[in-house]
Amino acid sequence: MRSARPGRPGGSGELVLAEPWKLVRGAGVAVAALLVLSAALHGCAADDASAAPGSAPGAAARATLAPTHEPTQAVAPAAELTPTVPTPVPSPASDGITRSHAVGDGTFTFAPVPGEADQGQGAAVPSPSPAPVGGERTVAVAVEHGTGLDAAEVARATTSVLTDPRGWSVIDGVAFRQVADQDDADLLVVLATPNTVDELCAGQDTQGTWSCASANRLVLNADRWRHLVPAFTDAATYRAYLINHELGTWLGHPVETCPGPGRSAPVMQAQAVDLGGCVANAWPGSGS
Repeated sequence: MRSARPGRPGGSGELVLAEPWKLVRGAGVAVAALLVLSAALHGCAADDASAAPGSAPGAAARATLAPTHEPTQAVAPAAELTPTVPTPVPSPASDGITRSHAVGDGTFTFAPVPGEADQGQGAAVPSPSPAPVGGERTVAVAVEHGTGLDAAEVARATTSVLTDPRGWSVIDGVAFRQVADQDDADLLVVLATPNTVDELCAGQDTQGTWSCASANRLVLNADRWRHLVPAFTDAATYRAYLINHELGTWLGHPVETCPGPGRSAPVMQAQAVDLGGCVANAWPGSGS
């Protein structure tokens, strides 16, 4: 085989070959190029497969993610959200009295009269006025925000006590009628948190624990309404005592003491503090 001089073409019809080492190198380059092209084509095929639905881990993970604007089951519904002012855990003391240390915001919901529209959201407690004497008494019921108590339920319990024949209505010959508007009320029954009770009962040393009657108000401690006192184990009975005791003060009845061991305590006795040997009693007509 003949080879031409480097860089010079042969004559007409003459085969011109490069030097042997250049031929080998050229063949290697060509093979490498083919391998690169094959890899590229294979890579494109792999990318297309990964784009197919469900064929790659990344695509499957994205499909299972919940949209950020949709709540998951771990999110509580709006009605169950924690209140702005959470209710502290009640703590029984050495005297057996349970205190929640709840703090209210000083605003109240006035209970509607059954069958009438609710008129009392977020109202403030009116200024005191003297208690009226004789005849019918109109009563409004207000519950402070932060007590966790329902104004309508408190009103039902309160009016039930006020109109019970064992109560003051028969003894004093007065009638009680619930109204929704505080301006129409002779008497305002207020259920409030301990700190608010102390403010409304200023000068009566309620100590964040007790209740009071003040001017045209019966101010009842929400802790006592919820957690009672050791002398009473039934909530309805204790609440009747709580209302009747403070109502008796408002009506002008004096404090009494236990008449003797084993006898029913007068409702005007401070039964929450000391029964003095008497049996707990919630009604003014039952003491002896």
